Amino acid sequence: MLSLTADPAGFSARLEKVEQELMSAKPDPSLVKATLTDIRAALSGAAGNLIASGALTLLNNVLGTGVPA
Repeated sequence: MLSLTADPAGFSARLEKVEQELMSAKPDPSLVKATLTDIRAALSGAAGNLIASGALTLLNNVLGTGVPA
């Protein structure tokens, strides 16, 4: 299983849930899809936050505003 050191959003538990479901005799496709969709949404939000933070830092550096990022 993928090990995540900082896991505030519970990715480890979600991934474990998917893994267990996939290893079951009759995996529930809707459960797997819903869990993976949830993970994707959380990762998209995290990526958006990182991009926004980087853009703000870049703008502060270019403009020399001194506004904390």
